[in-house]
Order: sequence, then C-alpha cells, then structure tokens
Amino acid sequence: MAIFLTLRLKSFKNLASRYFRNYPFRFLSIVFFSFTAIFGVYLVILEGFTFLVSLGGFGSIIIKRLFYILFFIIFFMLGISFGVLFYTASFRSRETEFLLTLPIEIRKISFFKFIESTLLASWIPILGLIVFIASYAKINHIPIFLPLLSFVYFIPFILISCFLGYLVCVSVLKFFNLKKLFIFVILVFIATFLLFTKSFKKETKDIFYLLSEEIIFFKISKTWFLPFSWVPWGIIHFEDGNLLRSFVFLANLWSLSLLCLNSLFLKGGNIFTNIFIRHSIPKHKYYHKSLLDKLLRMKLLPHHFRNFFLKDIKLFIREPILWLQFLIFFGLLFFYFLNLRRFSYHLLDDLWKNLIVFLNTFSVLCIVGALAIRFVFPQWSLEGKSYWILKLSPIALKSIYLEKFILSFLIMFLTSLVLIFTSNQMLKASMPIFYLTFYIELIASFSLVSFSLGLGAYFADFKTDYYLKAVESLGGLVALVLNFSYVVITVFIFTFINHLFIIGKLINFKKYLLTTIYLWTGISFFLVYILTYVGLRKLKEKEY
Repeated sequence: MAIFLTLRLKSFKNLASRYFRNYPFRFLSIVFFSFTAIFGVYLVILEGFTFLVSLGGFGSIIIKRLFYILFFIIFFMLGISFGVLFYTASFRSRETEFLLTLPIEIRKISFFKFIESTLLASWIPILGLIVFIASYAKINHIPIFLPLLSFVYFIPFILISCFLGYLVCVSVLKFFNLKKLFIFVILVFIATFLLFTKSFKKETKDIFYLLSEEIIFFKISKTWFLPFSWVPWGIIHFEDGNLLRSFVFLANLWSLSLLCLNSLFLKGGNIFTNIFIRHSIPKHKYYHKSLLDKLLRMKLLPHHFRNFFLKDIKLFIREPILWLQFLIFFGLLFFYFLNLRRFSYHLLDDLWKNLIVFLNTFSVLCIVGALAIRFVFPQWSLEGKSYWILKLSPIALKSIYLEKFILSFLIMFLTSLVLIFTSNQMLKASMPIFYLTFYIELIASFSLVSFSLGLGAYFADFKTDYYLKAVESLGGLVALVLNFSYVVITVFIFTFINHLFIIGKLINFKKYLLTTIYLWTGISFFLVYILTYVGLRKLKEKEY
C-alpha cells in the first residue's frame, strides 16, 4: 500500500520536474496563474462575507446556513466524483490487470484503488474548503489555525463521502445494466421533485422563513445524526467555545470513517474480484440501427458531419458514467429552479432577486465549465491510436474540429438555456434581465466550449486509454483554472453593475452596461480565437 502511494508520488514528481526542465516558462506561468486564481476566489468569498456581515444579524444567519449547505452539497458531489474515478481507475485500467497477476492480496489492490481515487477526487474540494474556512476565519477575527484545525474534520468527512460513492459504484456495476440504471435515475429525480413539491406550503416575503428549518433543504442539511452535518456542527461549536460538543461530532466522524475503511479492507477484495471478472469478459453484441442512426443519416448535413456526429453521440451514450454525470448535475439544478417559487424568492425585493438571478446564472455556468472540462477537453485525446486515420483522411482537421465544437456547444447551450429560462420564469425576472442572462449564457457557453476544445487539442495525448486520464493531466488543470476564472469574472462584473444600478449609485446604467457587454464580448472572442488557433496549429504538428 505504502509502496503504491510512494510510486504515484515519485511519478508525479518526475513528471513535474521533466515538464519544468522542458518548458520552464510555461510551468511557472501555470503555477502563477493557479495561485492567482485561488487567491482571487479567496478575495471573492471574503468580499461576499463582508457584504453579509454588513447586514447585521441577518447576515450571520445566512453565513451559518451556508456552512451547512456547503458541506451537504460537497458530501454528495464528492461521492459522485469518487464513484466515477474509482470505476475508471479500477475496472477500466490496464494497471489493474497487471496488479492482479502479482502475488498481492486482492483486498490490498482494492484498498489502494480506493485511496488513490479518494485523493484524486478530494484535492479540489479540500482546497475549496480551506479557502472557504480561511475567509470565514478572517471575517470573524478567528485565529488562523482554524483552517489548519479543520483538516481534522475534513479527512474523515471525505472518507465517509467517498465510501458512499464506493457503495453506489459497486451496487450499480453489480445489479444494474444501462436500461435499469437510466430508469432508476429517472425515478430518483421524480421522487426528489415530489419531495420538494410537498415540502413548501406557503409563499411569503419573510426572508427569515426562507432561511428557517421549515424549508426541507435547510432542515436536512442540519440534521444532526447524518454525517454531512457533523463538520459544520463541530466547527461552529468549536468557534462558540463548546469544546465537548465539538469533540463529540469529531469522534463520530472518525469512528464512522474508520469503520468504513475497516469494512472495505476486510470485504472489498471479494466484491472487487466479482465485479472485475464480470466487466472484463468481452460480450458479443449485435448491431441494430436505432432511431439515432436514421435521424443522423438524413441529408440535412454534409456526409462526414453526420458520421462524426453519430460516432461522438454513440460514444457518449454507451458510457453510463458520462451521461449519468451530465444528467445528475443538470437535473438537480433543474429541480431547484423549478421550485424557486416555492422558496418564495420571486416575492423578494429587487436587490435580493437580482442577486439570486445572477447566482443561478453562476451555478449554471460553473456546471457548463466543469462538464466542458469533463467531456469537451478530452475529445481529441479519445481519438487515441485512431488519430492517424483522421490525419490521413481527405477531411481537413478544421472540419473535424468544427463538428466537435458544434455538437458540444449545442448540447451545453441548449441545456443551460432551458435552466436559465426556468430560473428567470420562476423568479418573474424582468425582460431586460431575461435578455441579459440569455446573452451571457450564449457567449459564455460558446467561450467555455471553445476554451476546452482548444486546450484539449493543444494538450492532446493519443496514448491515453480513457478520458479521465486526459482530464487529470496538466492540460486539464489549465482548462480548469481558465474556465472557472472566466466564469467568476463574468458573473462578478454583471452582478456588480446591476447591483450598483438597483441601489441607485449608477446613473447612466444603459451606457455602462452596453460598454461592459461590448468589452466582455470582444475579450471573449479574442480568447476563443487565440486558443482555437493555437490548438489547431499544435494538433497539425502532432504525430500518431
């Protein structure tokens, strides 16, 4: 176990040192911009906390609610991310086949894959939580050691969340096929929708009711006997000086996490073997023309476009891990937006309604950026050893690039457009806000997909055997920093301008807004052109 982790660490160290030797300026630029982006996120969160504290006691209530909601969301999102990584690292990796031939206990291999997937899935959430806690400590004048102390709470919290993702992953692989999994996910969404529908009984302008425990989302996030609430309960009790209660929640976290690890180490080997054998034996499949084949073979597009569309869509559909992430992320947001009126947010003052509109836009763009990295960035790398066919074909790389862009952009934009329309409709937003958010969504989706596809072409690795290996590379990190920096800056600019107008501190609003739109659109198109040009140029130089 220790040998495996040491090997991973040395491999990463050698990769980083080799990249630094070959491309020192590029390496230092990536490190600099990564730390700049992290510091920028810290300043944004700190500014948000400062604004909330300025509201007095009401702001303190919101900050406390944010604590519980944050850990509630991270708990389940981290579990989903772990399940995807564990599946790819364990059952879609050639390394696993090699390890099973060695004289090593299978339970140790299974346990190593669990720890490896946990580290890969949790480093970004840990970084985000540290920034969040550091901002919270700064605004409340708490000693700086609180972010360091919070590690004691974060580690068992992450282990429990990843164990939940492990249980979901092995259950899906053992008991579900593609059709059963799709039906099950749809039923879960319907049940969630019905739960939210029945949990709201009245509409009110009382903001304290909207943040009260009568709202089921807040009620569940504060449920003291569920593990996702133990970290915020422990930290808040520690801040209040109630060390005994804080220690009780910390003891619960560590005891449950150690129980999960012990169960995995003792029983994980048998489960791992059964699932690996089941999914490693090739099965003969018969090909039948589907409705998708017939639709895409209609002569509405050039012949090569139809064939590439068909190939990329079928690759997406045949991998449940891919469309399941897409469905979960956008599905959860859709149900949230659909229930905005039941939160009575449409009855709030313009100041708060404006804030919620742009927060919803921010959440949609964050998911578009994340899914662009997950699905758009690795598209060139997934061509793999077949890239030589594309290179020698009479079809120009520009045409293939355009096909990948059109398909990705249409899926991302149309899905996010439905979410933005639902959000604005439920909030009864004014028509100018409707048009502004639609335009932001259009240009931002165009830019995020272009960024990811251009960087994916530049950092394309045709030796990768699964898409997440491309996502986890240095190029994936660059795309992550660029996408989320772009989203944060975009939403902050337009939210700030609208906020100044609502509070009466911006007189010539139309002039400033149009100027901002023109500048933002121009910069976005400039970045799209640069990254597309650089990506295509690098792609033409790559060998197969």
